[in-house]
Amino acid sequence: MDASLQRVLNYYAITPLQIESLSKISKIEAEEGIFALKKTKMNSGQTERFQETLRFFERNQFPGVAPIIPASNGERYVRDIDGETVFYLSEWGRGGLEGKREKDYFQALAIFHRSTQYHVPVDEEMWEERGTSLREWKNEKMQQLEAYAEEIERKEYYSPFDWAVLMHFPLLYECYDKSMRYFEEWEELAREKGELKVARCHGRPEPSHFILDRYGNFQFINVEHADTGHPVYDLAYLYKKCTEQKRWEHVNGVDWLSTYASFCPTDDGDRALLSSMLLEPVDFYELLSYPGHRSSGEQPGLVQELEAKVWMLEKIKDDIESWPQPVQDE
Repeated sequence: MDASLQRVLNYYAITPLQIESLSKISKIEAEEGIFALKKTKMNSGQTERFQETLRFFERNQFPGVAPIIPASNGERYVRDIDGETVFYLSEWGRGGLEGKREKDYFQALAIFHRSTQYHVPVDEEMWEERGTSLREWKNEKMQQLEAYAEEIERKEYYSPFDWAVLMHFPLLYECYDKSMRYFEEWEELAREKGELKVARCHGRPEPSHFILDRYGNFQFINVEHADTGHPVYDLAYLYKKCTEQKRWEHVNGVDWLSTYASFCPTDDGDRALLSSMLLEPVDFYELLSYPGHRSSGEQPGLVQELEAKVWMLEKIKDDIESWPQPVQDE
């Protein structure tokens, strides 16, 4: 057995019989049952928020989060000697997700949000300050993409990556423009209401972060990134992950969102913010600023990565354009 795992397991009242390492998860078969030992990175602030999240759901008796087994020191995690790596233990979740549809995941996420959702009044001064700051950030990132495209156009010869960027730049700019207009629509609707929707967000909800409890109900795992925020952030994350998995299939996101809304009501503002987040070409910012795109050896891999992101953005754009338009008040 790995010495690090042995040291961590000494903090738990279980007798391991067999250990199977699966990436960041170790499956522990013990005399007391079957357990999952998760290995991750968390600083002190993240571990405190992690434990606060677990206490919150325990306090409110919400069964949608897989329980974490306390260590002998009373904490819900064990920090490794390197000071950065953290382990935590839970019961091994049942499988059976193969037959589940995307709607099932959105239903589970809606129930997760509904149990913690509330509204906060909008502070006009803070709203203006944060809105301006976010718009400036979006504009700055797009200006960097424009500057990069202009730099390419001044070249005498284009690399494969340069050519791919120029070919797809009109799509990036179109999606950025639509994203900004949806963002402004959301701002206007939120101002009219005078309040913002807030919930406990999972942070990284995706199909691999769901398990089934003994009754066949969904439970979330990997809640170390959970925090308070607008529930649309989770919605956008889950939408993208489900879209990625349906690479060669049609995506009908309106059905996913309708399922979510039937368990946790949404409004036009939520839809506008979601559309803005999905269309913003944020995934391209880091890729195009990566210095390796100038290396001929890395060109093929980067072109492939760029094409994959373009495929994703086009698929999302086409899906959003198929959503029914909200009914306008007379």
